[in-house]
Amino acid sequence: MTDGLLEVFLKKGEIVGIIPTEDTTNENIQKGNRRSNATMNGDKLTPAEVKTKLFLCMDSGYLRETAHFKMELTEEKVSFNDSKWVLENGWILDPAEWDDDNGEWKYRIEGYEPDGKWLVIIFSFSSKLTAKLITVFSGKPRIKPEKRPL
Repeated sequence: MTDGLLEVFLKKGEIVGIIPTEDTTNENIQKGNRRSNATMNGDKLTPAEVKTKLFLCMDSGYLRETAHFKMELTEEKVSFNDSKWVLENGWILDPAEWDDDNGEWKYRIEGYEPDGKWLVIIFSFSSKLTAKLITVFSGKPRIKPEKRPL
């Protein structure tokens, strides 16, 4: 968790999300704790916090596609809108993984695209309102179709 600081996101005067901010205590900065001060991502977010931040990125910020992500979309024969559907309606079924090379948490969201293909999207948050889409691939469904969100 964090050092107790929270960032509140408002839309039209109503709270739409609350996300822990990074731990920037003197102790962590002096230790050179890369995880706490290398990026704006801070500590690992819970699935609910990830979904909230992802919705904020889609609504008020940006989805940044890497070259690899674009290439994989073509290879999987799915559109950006199909991947966006998964980002909006998918599930976060696994905990985040720390990426030492980039100094950030990587998240994984999975779900059915509109035509029924199961997609997995790996992404990170490169800033407060930017989600970096790293890769996308098809996989074996982990949730039955009847459990899909409406």
